[in-house]
Amino acid sequence: MISKRIVFAAIFVAMTVPRFANAEGNMPIIIPERLQELAFKYPIADRLDINWNNAQPDDIGRYLGFLASVAVVAEEIGKQNNRSAPSDEDFVAAIGIQCIFPPNKPPLVESSWPAQVPAFYNEGVRNAIRAAVGPEAVALPAQLEKSGPDAYPTAFEGLPTTSDQYFDKVFNVNKLPGAQ
Repeated sequence: MISKRIVFAAIFVAMTVPRFANAEGNMPIIIPERLQELAFKYPIADRLDINWNNAQPDDIGRYLGFLASVAVVAEEIGKQNNRSAPSDEDFVAAIGIQCIFPPNKPPLVESSWPAQVPAFYNEGVRNAIRAAVGPEAVALPAQLEKSGPDAYPTAFEGLPTTSDQYFDKVFNVNKLPGAQ
């Protein structure tokens, strides 16, 4: 399919750009291959209103930017759980706290997705995303591991359902520049 080739080409380009720490910090990041594989299992493109059969360059940018944000969340969750690299459960937790999964989860952070897209190239946004990760997000991977992949949705049932509590304990989108 031509549309999937476009996505893979864009991801390949993103992966081949070196990740350097410079004074400005505004360099593209590498999206982990494992996250890319997991992303196909969840309705990320659907939730971002992307139709791969009719994808436009802006769609690819939104997708890669969103995956970059998810990668940053997963890295922060893994780091706070003393892991040098994110586990599958860290990635699934990051996808879930972004209100992509499970399907019945209230879309509490959806309005912040456009503000997260610059995570692909902007270190300031990545730092704000790291600071937005709350203690209940950090605790999710252990619950996911305990429940197992077939029961992942049950691990998200205990998360707060009001925006104030969610932002306080799970993912505080108010810390993101440009988020409402």
